[in-house]
Amino acid sequence: MDTSFKVGDKVFSYARQEWGTVKNIDTTHYPVKVYFLSGNLENYTKSGTYQITDKAPDLFFDEVSIDPPLRPVTNLAIDTKVLVREDGATHRRYFSHFSDGEIYCFNNGQTSWTASGASSWPYWELADK
Repeated sequence: MDTSFKVGDKVFSYARQEWGTVKNIDTTHYPVKVYFLSGNLENYTKSGTYQITDKAPDLFFDEVSIDPPLRPVTNLAIDTKVLVREDGATHRRYFSHFSDGEIYCFNNGQTSWTASGASSWPYWELADK
């Protein structure tokens, strides 16, 4: 990646999720001075990292996004015991199905014998490992 920043370059900070403009370049350890739309002025290395020790740059010439991969679909039998989490709370549920990479469990701890519906959960793990 060409990181030859120049005064006036429009840059995107992945960490800030914000656009800025290179306002100055000097000879310090953090020579690239970026003024962001929010009004903040931040200093970066010539390779676009926020800290000298960072392994990856934070500044780019275009917007950057990361689409995390979906959890691989596992072959689970219906009514397999799983632990689901949301907003810091853990609940015991019984597996119903996967759809679009999300797990669905029967509502309120019910099983396939008693449930009338199922809900998706963002985080889960097997209860019996």
